[in-house]
Amino acid sequence: MEEKNRLDGVGSTDPGELLREARENRRKAEAAERENRIAALEDLKFVNGEQWPVELKNARDAEGRPCLTINRLPSFIDRVVGDQRQGRPRIKVRPADAGSDPVIAGILGGLIKNIENRSGAEAAYDAAFEQAVTMGIGYLRVETDYADGDSFDQEVLIKHIPNPFSVYLDPDTARPDRSDASWAFVTENVGRDEFRRRFPDARPLDADGGLGTEFEGWFEKDRVRIAEYWVKRPVKKKVCLMSDGRTLSGDEAEEAVKAAPADAPVEVVKEREAVSHRVCQYLITGNEILEGPKEWAGKFIPIVPVIGKEMNVQGKKVLRGLVRWAKDSQRMYNYWRTIATELVTLTPKAPYLVTPEQIEGHEAMWRDANIKSFPYLLYNQTNGPAPQRQFPSATPQGVFTEAQTAIEEMKAATSVHDARLGIQGNEVTGRAIAARQRQNEAATFAFVDNLTRALAFTGRILVDLIPRIYDTDRTVCVCMEDGSEHFVPINRRTLDASGGPVVLNDLGGGSYSVAVDTGPGYATQRMEAADSMMAFARNVPEAAPVIADLIARNMDWPGAEEIADRLKKTLPPGIAGPAAPDPELFIKMKKLELEFEKLRLQTAKTENDARADVRKTVVDVLKEFKHYAQ
Repeated sequence: MEEKNRLDGVGSTDPGELLREARENRRKAEAAERENRIAALEDLKFVNGEQWPVELKNARDAEGRPCLTINRLPSFIDRVVGDQRQGRPRIKVRPADAGSDPVIAGILGGLIKNIENRSGAEAAYDAAFEQAVTMGIGYLRVETDYADGDSFDQEVLIKHIPNPFSVYLDPDTARPDRSDASWAFVTENVGRDEFRRRFPDARPLDADGGLGTEFEGWFEKDRVRIAEYWVKRPVKKKVCLMSDGRTLSGDEAEEAVKAAPADAPVEVVKEREAVSHRVCQYLITGNEILEGPKEWAGKFIPIVPVIGKEMNVQGKKVLRGLVRWAKDSQRMYNYWRTIATELVTLTPKAPYLVTPEQIEGHEAMWRDANIKSFPYLLYNQTNGPAPQRQFPSATPQGVFTEAQTAIEEMKAATSVHDARLGIQGNEVTGRAIAARQRQNEAATFAFVDNLTRALAFTGRILVDLIPRIYDTDRTVCVCMEDGSEHFVPINRRTLDASGGPVVLNDLGGGSYSVAVDTGPGYATQRMEAADSMMAFARNVPEAAPVIADLIARNMDWPGAEEIADRLKKTLPPGIAGPAAPDPELFIKMKKLELEFEKLRLQTAKTENDARADVRKTVVDVLKEFKHYAQ
């Protein structure tokens, strides 16, 4: 009965049951996230300039009084986002057990870098991070697509989800990165005409037909909500240890046994049952399944949240960004700057106190005294005092003091202080300035650390997905840290030295973990290393000749490597030491091995062809001899 109610372990066979489950899950997520969504939307609108209470703004507008918005919060956000862009986190792949290969780890890491380059992933990371800093959360996703229109080879892509309010995620997740989510939605509201164009056979419900609460939010008078519904189900599978050391699923093991040649058989050594997950995607409305099920190749739902800061308040997850507690300070700053402006602009110009007799006959001159520069003003002598100017009172100093206090409170609320805003401080030396900047960066490092957690989850999705997508014999581009690119064959079946079958660069074997490095990139590290070495050489002149090659190697201009090689040859024996390990050595060796195998196979084929020719010649000679003998 249980098997009947499941679709290959990833969903219900009954469309009605699946849709009821989807509607209930969306309602559940909306209820759990309602407060966070309201607060996030308020933060976003506030940063966008909606900073005056509507009632107060309307009242002041009716009186013709100003409502200035001097928005300082984007500068605080830009500082945190800028720090992240200067030290971008980078996904690294490392061997996780004895069965894994450092070469494959390097290929996986290079493939991920290539996927990031092709996807424009840096822009996706930046956008999601800025949303997390601004309002508490942003989202990434991993997708697959065909490499081009004429190929069946697929590739993996990393994309940004522009509208984080379109995502609803399982609220019962326990892990900080949400990698244990059992379901997720990515929704889109489209006009009914557009919906009918895209899905002519669909039948959306009429919003005027008295829909029940279970369809709330799915159908409106002019719009229909479409949702990608992702479902992850636990499934049992057979895991087999093969005689060649590989670990395969039951189906893969059967195929490996059948495909193995008779002279080099492959057998199942051990097998056991394991619990894994299968992920499926549907495209639905509230009452119909529009597309699906589509089985996803990986075991994770490929939706990755980038979280700002998170607190657990009596079992509720509360998310916030940088500006949540700085909004009141920004409001006060706007208010006091508006008051100061109002006081200055509404203060009358200094008038003269005169009697009509004193300016009689000179009225035009006195009328234009405030708009024209007269060298003198004429007046009529009377018994009273001469005309006197009446100066207004100065703008209260407290108005400016309160505005400055509001700025300081914004700095305190965001933990972004003068050193990060480019304001000159008391620090004089470079070391003191750097120390103050690091101290300030530490206060907002939680945002970067949470981005690191999200990228680690993204890396786990990719490491799980790549062997299932890049599962054919093909040549892929891998990108190295220094920006260089190499083309490497993967999953290539060939022969080993003894003539037995072997798979070159099999991405499906072994287990690999993901780590994320932060800090300056490779090019920046090279420049910093070169600067430090040159400073060291100036302070220790006698060391300069023996480290000149290292300084040159870290320079970023054409010919630096060649100069470094020449300088190294001039070093006395014993100083240069053994050659430094090449980080690309494994890949280069594999490429050489492949070329060697090609040559060996070509040689073997040539020898076989030659033997066949000799054999055919001998047979022909024997036939001819037999013919003459008869």
